[in-house]
Amino acid sequence: MSDLAMTNCNNSQCFDLIVQCNDLVLGNDLQNAIALSLFTNARARAGDALPNGRQSEPFGWWGYKIGDDGEFGSHLWLLKNSNATQDTLNKAKQYAKKALEWLIEDGIAIDITVTADYIGCKNKYLNLTIEVEQPNNISQFWKWAYAWDTGNFEVCNG
Repeated sequence: MSDLAMTNCNNSQCFDLIVQCNDLVLGNDLQNAIALSLFTNARARAGDALPNGRQSEPFGWWGYKIGDDGEFGSHLWLLKNSNATQDTLNKAKQYAKKALEWLIEDGIAIDITVTADYIGCKNKYLNLTIEVEQPNNISQFWKWAYAWDTGNFEVCNG
């Protein structure tokens, strides 16, 4: 069964459903699961450095608890306003991998590979590439680029 198709809203920090001919379009349920996992803000942990000094706003999705001990979303939002360094790339990779672990735990994927690099003039974008190997040995790739100046994620290809 397919999920409803989602698209990035004008390269901003939201996704919206796709409508064609007054009807909702079906899409890739795995892509939706990855997008929601990566771009839903997981609640900051004690000791996390929050962007813009927002120590009183640890964010987090209101429904972050799944089951008894699960957390949903990622800490990628903590990288907003970070400098383009190797440490930031390492954190981005770590945050993305952690947010997608549930796909392996639930048997949706057998392996997930996350790469992070910088692209564009003056490292304008942090580029995340996600490869998901499914139990049927089919791999799918997605790329998202994070624009440092706007704080927005853009779907590069899917």
